[in-house]
Amino acid sequence: MIYNELCIYFAGMYFKLSMRKNPENKELSGYYRLVESYRNHNGNVCLRTMLSAGFLDELSADQLNLIQKILTAKVSNAGNTLFELPASDDLKVLDYVERFYNRMVTEKHIDISEKRVPDKTI
Repeated sequence: MIYNELCIYFAGMYFKLSMRKNPENKELSGYYRLVESYRNHNGNVCLRTMLSAGFLDELSADQLNLIQKILTAKVSNAGNTLFELPASDDLKVLDYVERFYNRMVTEKHIDISEKRVPDKTI
């Protein structure tokens, strides 16, 4: 039987932090990746790195949370003008949202087609 239906449940994106030595200042600093959590067609929870954002020391935790919320809404409602995006008057946040969104589109991390993983049962 051919599996024609793709069942992916969009759960959202969040920043994943790992500590690294920043090559610019040689200090231990947080390196951020924007990760998407989703369920594949088998119902398994999976993670996909959408964007390696890098060292974001200049942003506060509130700004990072707002960026991920706006990006999640923007990606999940791409092309749909019926839904409003979360609002922000922080120009730094809006700048990062646009830069990150454009990078995800350019690097083709949005609308990635999924292939069915064969069952590993014997």
